[in-house]
Amino acid sequence: MAAQNNTILIEKDLHEKSRVLLSGQEDHYRILQTQSSPYSHKVMTYMNYKGIPYKRIHANQMDISWGIKTVGQSIVPIVVTPDEQIMQDSTPILEHFEKQYPQPATIPDSPMLSFFMWLLEDFADEYLQRLQMHTRWGNDLNIETASHKIARNFAYGVPKLDIKSLAPVIHARQKKNDILLGLEGDAERQKLDQQILDLLCILDAHLEQSQFLLGNRPSMADFAFYGPLMIHLYSDPQSNHILETNAPRVCNWLLTIQDLGDARGCAGQTEFGDWKGTETDLPATLIELLKFISQTYIPVGRATAKASVAREKRFEATVYGVKTTFGTIHYKAWAFEQTQLRYQALTNETKAKIDGVLLETGILPGLLEDGVLHNGLYDGFTPPFIKDGIPDARIKYLKEKQKSTA
Repeated sequence: MAAQNNTILIEKDLHEKSRVLLSGQEDHYRILQTQSSPYSHKVMTYMNYKGIPYKRIHANQMDISWGIKTVGQSIVPIVVTPDEQIMQDSTPILEHFEKQYPQPATIPDSPMLSFFMWLLEDFADEYLQRLQMHTRWGNDLNIETASHKIARNFAYGVPKLDIKSLAPVIHARQKKNDILLGLEGDAERQKLDQQILDLLCILDAHLEQSQFLLGNRPSMADFAFYGPLMIHLYSDPQSNHILETNAPRVCNWLLTIQDLGDARGCAGQTEFGDWKGTETDLPATLIELLKFISQTYIPVGRATAKASVAREKRFEATVYGVKTTFGTIHYKAWAFEQTQLRYQALTNETKAKIDGVLLETGILPGLLEDGVLHNGLYDGFTPPFIKDGIPDARIKYLKEKQKSTA
């Protein structure tokens, strides 16, 4: 009887959450987010910069349960539109908003810089996750801090939830990411320490030349980089030390992005310069950043795409000279495919202008070495919009499998 009563209470709470989020009486967006979600902060800082009105909803344990029912998986951010449509997945959300709110533009007019922007954005979303999970769960100080912070997030508005007993559960749950992200061996982790230092060195030198990643105005790539660098490296104590002592310009850049759109006391920057870089005058530091991407993200993305199409659960890729085993994440394969398609969509004239840079940095031939491998994750779906709680083919398959075995 007690279990039945608890179920009734949970259903009642979820119904109430649905009523609040889908009230049909809002003239602004509502974003379900967590303090520790880099993708949530990627979307929110972008919306701040654009001046898109939204209400931030801090997701606790009950909200996550509502999210599972609404989008088919435990994931944030979830954006509810004023007309009660559900959106999920940060990059398609930003693409949608860019069409709805074109000014100030966050995609360069130059086809060359636009392609570089999408490449940087994809790297930030799909490879920086590996670095951030390594730092967050790779040393005792960050583990203790992060596990208690995430437990506190789950307990938001639920004072009876025991944070100290929940924290070890949070840490244990994160270990599955070690397999997926190639974090199981000491050699891999040592190379990741070096990767972080190399990346911070490149970024700090680059931000000496321009205020943002592609010149003197923010692009989507800036918001994508902001998420993992601010919410993990800057916010976690041990990695904050690494960031502060090796990349002070990166720290200042993060704080600049954090303040964008903040009119309180005129805190947020409102005047910006131009995009920076042509095929004959590309910043040397951007070249170095592209080289870093070719040595890290490109081999992993290409191998992920092959494994996804072959439906292999694990695969190997050589990153920074270390042969590493990863778990196959179909979304990452789809994201890599989108970058390939963006390159293919360039005109022959644009390709002729940038292929020299892509070959010099190693982006080519790696980006297309195995061709464009289509994994069909979103075939028949319309990201970022979700209907009936099914966002993609993978979730649809899992739900159908669950029904057939019930």
